[in-house]
Amino acid sequence: MKRNLFTVILFSLFVSSIFSQDLNKIIFDQRAGKDILIDYCNRSGLGLSDFGRAYTAGYDNYNTESATISELKPLLKDVTIQMVLGTWCYDSKLQVPKFMKMLDETQFADSNLTIVAVNRMKKTNNANIDDLKINYVPTFIVYRNKKEIGRIVEKPKKTLEKDLLKIVK
Repeated sequence: MKRNLFTVILFSLFVSSIFSQDLNKIIFDQRAGKDILIDYCNRSGLGLSDFGRAYTAGYDNYNTESATISELKPLLKDVTIQMVLGTWCYDSKLQVPKFMKMLDETQFADSNLTIVAVNRMKKTNNANIDDLKINYVPTFIVYRNKKEIGRIVEKPKKTLEKDLLKIVK
């Protein structure tokens, strides 16, 4: 029994190490003149490099709209979100921390969020986003049953909370 458990744990660690190598890759972007995140990333990646400083400050200083958060919370149970951002981008530095705090306050599951970082040409090395038609970042794409139901591009029309509520209603 102990041997089987040990084998399962070892296999799990092996598999997770393979997948984690694909997350939070940093490259030097000639056009941006600095290190940037590229391809798939997670919360940990958002805390890296100069983007991490902006992310932490933006997250900590953002006050969400509590009434809208309460309304959003039950409506986000059956959606997934794909976030495409540029760690070199001013709008991403401004909106991504706010969006993440909003998701946290709605208790949105990280497993329903995919984060992809792009270079200044809005391209990735290994994440296939060509069919998403990304022209500006950040872009927050909301899906229900694997079908896009709306997106917030670059900045909200009203607020992130109100724009997301309008999409999911």
